[in-house]
Amino acid sequence: MMIGLGKVIALAVNVGLVVGLAAAGPSKKEHKALDAKNNWWKNEVFYQIYPRSFQDSDGDGIGDLPGITSKLEYFAETGITAVWMSPIFESPMVDFGYDISNYTNIQPEYGTLEDFDALIAKANELGIKVILDFVPNHSSNKHPWFAKSIAREAGYEDFYMWENGTLLENGTRVPPNNWRSVFSGSAWEWNEERGQYYLRQFTYAQPDLNYRNPAVVQAMDDTLLYWLNKGVAGFRIDAVIYVYEDEQLRDEPLSGTTSDPNSFDYLEHIYTKNQKESYTLLQHWRQLLDNYSSSNEGPLRIMMTEGYAPLADLMDYYEDAQGVLGPEFPFNFDFITELNADSSAADFIFYIERWLIYMPHGHVANWVMGNHDNSRVASRFGAQSVDAMNMLMMTLPGIGVTYYGEELGMLDYRDISWEQTVDQPACEAGIDNYKWISRDPERTPMQWSDEANAGFSSAAQTWLPVHPNYKELNLRNQQQAERSHYKIYQSLLKLREKEALKSGAFIPGVLNRRVFAFKREIQGQNTLLTIINVKNQTELLDISDFIDLPNRLHVLVAGVDSAHTAGERLNPKEIILAPHEGLVIHLLVVVLLYPGSSMSSLVKSDSEDFIDWWQHTVFYQIYPRSFKDSNGDGIGDLPGITSKLQYLAETGITATWLSPIFQSPMVDFGYDISDYRKIQPEYGSMEDFQQLIDNAYELGIKIILDFVPNHSSDEHEWFKKSAAKEPGYEDYYVWADPKIDEHGERQPPNNWQSVFYGSAWEWHESRQQYYLHQFTKEQPDLNYRNPAVVQAMDDVILFWLNKGVAGFRIDAVNHMFEVESLEDEPLSGKTQDPLSYDYTRHIYTKDLPEVLEMVQHWRQLLDDFSSKHPEGPTRIMMTEAYAGLTTLADYYEDRQGVRGSHLPFNFHFITDVNGDSDARDFVYNVEKWLIYMPRGGHAANWVMGNHDNPRVASRFGPASVDAMNMLLMTLPGVAVTYNGEELGMQDYRDISWEDTVDPPARNVGEKLFKDVSRDPERTPFQWNNASNGGFSEAAKTWLPVHPNYTELNLAAQKVAAKSHYKVYKSLIELRKTAIMRRGRFTIEPISRWVFAFKRSYTNFDSIITIINVSDKEQLVNLSEFLNQPKKLVVEIAGVDSVYEKGDSLLAVAFELDLPPRGGLVLSERCSTAMSAQRRTLVKQLIKSAQVVLVAFLFYNLWRHKWTKVKINQQRF
Repeated sequence: MMIGLGKVIALAVNVGLVVGLAAAGPSKKEHKALDAKNNWWKNEVFYQIYPRSFQDSDGDGIGDLPGITSKLEYFAETGITAVWMSPIFESPMVDFGYDISNYTNIQPEYGTLEDFDALIAKANELGIKVILDFVPNHSSNKHPWFAKSIAREAGYEDFYMWENGTLLENGTRVPPNNWRSVFSGSAWEWNEERGQYYLRQFTYAQPDLNYRNPAVVQAMDDTLLYWLNKGVAGFRIDAVIYVYEDEQLRDEPLSGTTSDPNSFDYLEHIYTKNQKESYTLLQHWRQLLDNYSSSNEGPLRIMMTEGYAPLADLMDYYEDAQGVLGPEFPFNFDFITELNADSSAADFIFYIERWLIYMPHGHVANWVMGNHDNSRVASRFGAQSVDAMNMLMMTLPGIGVTYYGEELGMLDYRDISWEQTVDQPACEAGIDNYKWISRDPERTPMQWSDEANAGFSSAAQTWLPVHPNYKELNLRNQQQAERSHYKIYQSLLKLREKEALKSGAFIPGVLNRRVFAFKREIQGQNTLLTIINVKNQTELLDISDFIDLPNRLHVLVAGVDSAHTAGERLNPKEIILAPHEGLVIHLLVVVLLYPGSSMSSLVKSDSEDFIDWWQHTVFYQIYPRSFKDSNGDGIGDLPGITSKLQYLAETGITATWLSPIFQSPMVDFGYDISDYRKIQPEYGSMEDFQQLIDNAYELGIKIILDFVPNHSSDEHEWFKKSAAKEPGYEDYYVWADPKIDEHGERQPPNNWQSVFYGSAWEWHESRQQYYLHQFTKEQPDLNYRNPAVVQAMDDVILFWLNKGVAGFRIDAVNHMFEVESLEDEPLSGKTQDPLSYDYTRHIYTKDLPEVLEMVQHWRQLLDDFSSKHPEGPTRIMMTEAYAGLTTLADYYEDRQGVRGSHLPFNFHFITDVNGDSDARDFVYNVEKWLIYMPRGGHAANWVMGNHDNPRVASRFGPASVDAMNMLLMTLPGVAVTYNGEELGMQDYRDISWEDTVDPPARNVGEKLFKDVSRDPERTPFQWNNASNGGFSEAAKTWLPVHPNYTELNLAAQKVAAKSHYKVYKSLIELRKTAIMRRGRFTIEPISRWVFAFKRSYTNFDSIITIINVSDKEQLVNLSEFLNQPKKLVVEIAGVDSVYEKGDSLLAVAFELDLPPRGGLVLSERCSTAMSAQRRTLVKQLIKSAQVVLVAFLFYNLWRHKWTKVKINQQRF
């Protein structure tokens, strides 16, 4: 059983820049000083000050530097030791400081350089570090550099991005390309004096600097050094992703997300954002700061970067693939951009885990909860969530970034009038639209007190109005209150001094759809637990499984509206969380018997199991046409499968699902069914099927059938009757009238495309209507809005259940319903080919809510059948849908707790990783499924291959076969494997056009067929080195056998000393152990190319799987992953491994050689783990002790006549 998902992320305490150490190493005192110098920022909370709104010292209604200086004591009292200030440089204030006209002077409204020096001096005195907001992408158009560049003054000609543009035939001048400004409209502005366009990715007043000019880089280096010499501790680099653009100035492609050509979202910004040169520039500045830190007293000077960029790009800012360091940390905006009041508990854990997984090893995470460009926490998540969100930010591993006023729970002021609005993008949007985009509401002045202007200013009018709620919501009130957001924030800052929050492991879990939790722990020490309810309903929780009883729980921090109080002791089985409530809890570990044991776990039998047959099985997919031919016609069949059931049993397979065996014209090889109750004659008869079922039952193998409900064959009697409008069948399929175009020509009803290319509509001449076919034209879609169709399919399911099948794999389930209005689907922007399936976004033909209702209906049908036939196994349903993660999670169980598919297929190992993926990609794709899978009796599943996608050996490389099977077989839950993967069979990519039979391949023609054909992964099974690989005695098989069958075949692998088959068989044997059925699961990337995961269970040796996904040998150190020194023993090694089963690794090293694409399965021998004999003895002792304790209790009750417990009363 898997409890409390997630990997354990241990925070590495790495020392940064260390210079001039003596050969003997630093003393303890010197080490502490070095740590304070170099690592001060790693557990810091950076408090963002928006200077214009923080404190006004001179009564002009605008915040300023003396105002900030006057409030530095507030930071010290609160516990803040680092602040970063939005731009304070000289500026025309078109974009309020982000348009800089002098990088080495202070904006006069804010004060003088002397005021800045005074601020730094006071901050140093109080131990507060100051970070400046640095804006390198653009200057103001009032900067002297820009004036000189306009005039083409020597040395400044190319300081900015200038281009001629294009002159059309009619004399109209147009910009050089289609690039858009972030603030809408063209990113190019014409300058009449110079007679050229200049690039401005923001407002017209912010021309982009040209960093391909070394003089610009030098100018900015000089700027950084100027402020470093003024005493700042580092910089926040603004808009860094825009610093470079494509030199060729190529047009950017359309995004397909909007039809507004002026919108920034109109294009995919592949040429104006995240260019590779940006990394080089940041690495250059990192070196500049490191050099400065080495040469000067004071702390390490750091750099943090702002960039709303894809995750992979942000991770390369930390450190690129060559290990070159960039900024100390790129801002993590996931709490702003990805999460909101509608987010589930799984959403929160998903985005936390995603950052931690992809962050390069040895770096520090950060969590930005708010800023000046986005709504405040209380407005995004709701005022009730303020304390919980601060608990979240403050107790996660790494750095917190907080925006002024969030410690009070300040709200956006959304009623700022048009006349009061000053934000440039809002002003440009106009009076009708300004409220949608204005950033003014989150920039209102700090609410210090209930005095005029909230104590921010003595002016008659402030630059932005103060939020009217300041009378109640202000710092002074919160300082005086018994409980307040501010006091909670203050207590959280103090709590961050605990070692568990500085360096403790991070162990997250999704408790249900609404509540998540995470532990911060250092082994052998007490643990901190944060638990958060993100929804508007009260929750009664049992967290005992997650925290590992026994523990004593005490509340450390509770919210302002909480019924809980600090110091309160909690019962882990009954914790009440109010809507949007958070708690930080202290877990005091109670040790029983010996570390890691509990009485309940010792009393349990090793073989005791609470999981059903399907929750931990290996489902082996058989493609009948290619498995075994019994009659020499070159086509696999049911008797052939029956003849090989003994092979499955010997391998350890206990469940198999068969691709369609029903009667079919075989246009799509069984996925076009003409009779759901008959066997395809090529495959055999109903008697053959019954024989297969009977033999499988005797061998303990369950049979799952592939059920295809979305469509039938056009040769089905139902379709013929529907085409003829026979009563009762008129609406059995999806029929629609044509559209008539302006030329009077007949056209399909809408723009829907077939998955297999071309229109999804086919004209039926006799009926004079179009019918829908989401696959081939020979596969008309059934109409599930017709109850008669539902009943007919229910009857089909019951027919086969009565034949003895254990369940069904439901094909293409998410295509079963379409919108009744038949609306056109929106364009995707992915392709210009209107016949391609990728041409539109399939919002009206896939994943409709009715699909889930149908899946739930069939689940009930199966459950009812299982209840009526308890002598058989639970009858199950597995569903095939290439759909979004949250959609698939709902297939398991919806928000109302209604259950659907037992196993919605998880295709992430097919769709989301490949031979180019790194270790983080694999960990991420494992974690995201476990995070979103609903709690409570559900089983994860992992599909490693199938008949529609290239084989494992072809996707990941032949050397990966064993490692991928290790991954598949040692993960928690269900494994789904495709026939032949146990041998490492490969796609046969050289099948000729003449031999190609796959419908999509035939549709695209001879030139392109190899790009889409599924035939290569469907070639016959390679049993031995005889003719046709032992598959058939025919002169020609339906598809050619892969020529490598003479070496790669089952018979050869059975007799080999090492083989893929033997590895596969060993893995199935390992899956039978208790730890693999019920063991907890933790996973993490060890490096960019190696990941490891552990299955652990109390009193059992842990199982560790470690996998190298690179093409190079990797030397791996497991010491951090394992935490404690233990003995490692090899359980399963791949065919190319230098290790053998039983090899031991000493605790002092834990270094492993992993071959390219190799893997190992190890057991972690723990000194505290009991032998089976010892476990039996201890269980007997415990049971005896329990008898004695009960007897002793009753004796005392009788002896002392305790009146509170009356034995004679029924209540006892």
